[in-house]
Amino acid sequence: MNGLDPDNFRERVVLKKMSDVGNNTTKQMKILFIGNSGVGKSSLVHRLRKDEFRNVQHDPTISFTPTVMGAELDRKSYLVELQDTAGQERYSVIFRDFYRRAHGAMIVYDITDYDSYERVKYWMLEVQRNTSEGDGVKFTLLLLGNKVDRNERHIDGTNVAEDLGMEGFIGTSAKSGEGIRNAIKIMIGMIATKYSDEELEIPNRDDTLAIRLTRDRPAQAVHRVEQNNCSCVI
Repeated sequence: MNGLDPDNFRERVVLKKMSDVGNNTTKQMKILFIGNSGVGKSSLVHRLRKDEFRNVQHDPTISFTPTVMGAELDRKSYLVELQDTAGQERYSVIFRDFYRRAHGAMIVYDITDYDSYERVKYWMLEVQRNTSEGDGVKFTLLLLGNKVDRNERHIDGTNVAEDLGMEGFIGTSAKSGEGIRNAIKIMIGMIATKYSDEELEIPNRDDTLAIRLTRDRPAQAVHRVEQNNCSCVI
């Protein structure tokens, strides 16, 4: 824990639709959703984007489009890219590029499933291994115990989050929406506090995420990587 007060950001961070974010916004942060297959990562992202429940199922490909939303903190606007593993974890392979320019991650487990809880440390080590260069110290981690709506025995993650040095634990439900908006507000607030404005500037390079902002459709971000002679969109 780094001494920041997570509850402080619940009121200060304002989540916005992309249509309400000005095109002159110059700051961007990337937040990953990581965990076992089936714990509800994509459903949580969909809940943040649409404020509705959708049981998202991925086919066995490594092709997906990140979700981009807006946020405001202390009169500063941010583009927030939400990226989940989209089935890559089934093959125990997550491309290093997935972590590229990321500032934080939600490690997600199913609060009713002990196997996914046991894998939290594994995913923590994966994050550390892939973010040890550059901003590894600033990289922000929250633990989410998803599916709290289920009437089954819940496996609390408070102690493991503290033991692993994460910023905290939050119970969430993609189905009811419980907890997830507070979780993303806390993550955004902590990233904005840890990183300078210059570090969050959107890079102006050919290989950066191409964010297309329109008022008629959700923003999309597309990034291509070459991996093992295969061109994949991630």
